[in-house]
Amino acid sequence: MGERARVTEEDELFLRLDRPGEPWSVHAEVWVGGKLDAERLQSALGAAMERHPMARASLSGDGAWAIADNAKPTLEIADCALEAELDRLRERVLSSTPSLQEAPPFSLMLVRCPGRDALILNLNHGVGDGIGAFRLLASILRAYAGEPDPLPDVDPLRMRDLREFAGRRTVTDRLRRIRERSENREKESGPPVRVASATRRSQGVGGLHLLRLAPDKLERARARRRAPATFNDLLLASLAIAVRGWNDERGIPPAPILLTVPVNIRPSDWSGELIANLAATLAVSIPPGAQTDLDTAQLAVAERTQRLKAQDFAEMLASGGVIPVWVRRLLGPLLPAPSEESVETAVLSNVGRPELPARLGPDVPVEALWFSPPVRMPAGLALGIGASKAGLFVTLRYGPELFDADAAESFSARFLDALLGG
Repeated sequence: MGERARVTEEDELFLRLDRPGEPWSVHAEVWVGGKLDAERLQSALGAAMERHPMARASLSGDGAWAIADNAKPTLEIADCALEAELDRLRERVLSSTPSLQEAPPFSLMLVRCPGRDALILNLNHGVGDGIGAFRLLASILRAYAGEPDPLPDVDPLRMRDLREFAGRRTVTDRLRRIRERSENREKESGPPVRVASATRRSQGVGGLHLLRLAPDKLERARARRRAPATFNDLLLASLAIAVRGWNDERGIPPAPILLTVPVNIRPSDWSGELIANLAATLAVSIPPGAQTDLDTAQLAVAERTQRLKAQDFAEMLASGGVIPVWVRRLLGPLLPAPSEESVETAVLSNVGRPELPARLGPDVPVEALWFSPPVRMPAGLALGIGASKAGLFVTLRYGPELFDADAAESFSARFLDALLGG
């Protein structure tokens, strides 16, 4: 019999969010120049699963994670002749959440395209976040390349619990301050605006639009940052400006834009490790007066993100409005109930620069990486951000009731214009 692990409250939250038509899974993808050997890749997948217990996890009948001693790795292989075919294959992979009835809790597709191969990972969010998804991909690629794959000297099952980083006592010590912050935020900002819908379809599971900023354009974007704003603050400000301009064109009255931002809370010495849900979520509200000028917007965002990050973990969660089950159980009626008005305008999630091999062979460079978190209406819009030496990679993921492919392309162009300045 294999190991067992506790389903954390964060796992439970993401498991409950999954539903048909709105799969709650994490997308991670890499493109390589040249061709991958399928048999060798299958072997590398098996080796990576051996290194990560949660890559062999399923959900047992009593509500615990069951870690299989031997889980059969499954690699799907497809061919595409055109970019549009790759887009359709990606959407098909992400159209459902990988089952937890048996291991593994993810799916992996190798897509052979002219001039390159794409490797698309779909990870059940109940098992791990974007950092965890890329950690699994890193192990697969390192095994394929024959590179070392060191792991931190920590228990990978025990340390995936957020309570290892924030004790319950910190919550009960600050109930009054949390309640006051929640009440004040509602009074000051009001309900957030929605992104105006522009679609000719309302069924399916949405789609993705990919944007790549070459290193020169990335430097151009970085040059527009104004201290004390971080580059992530700049991205948030650009998204807010894009939303405002998009809505203005469609006659939507200005209102606060609420952007949620997952923040990796893994310790700095293993910040890219573990297949787990180890993130707190900031909610950044940008008022109408700071939504039309990039300098004003990024400074408004910076003021809010710095204030939220200065709070301890429990206060950060409560102020962000995205609260794990165990926190809600403790706070009970002191916290406002989730409502349509408290749902964010959009999500921006940044996995930083995942540590992936530069090459998988002499003629197989790793050329691009893509990432996106799940989306759910009524927000229906998320930006996934990743970076490498090749530049910045932005994935716009959207719900079918919000955008179609043309609208997603148009909105993405507006975001780039806000970020780069036209």
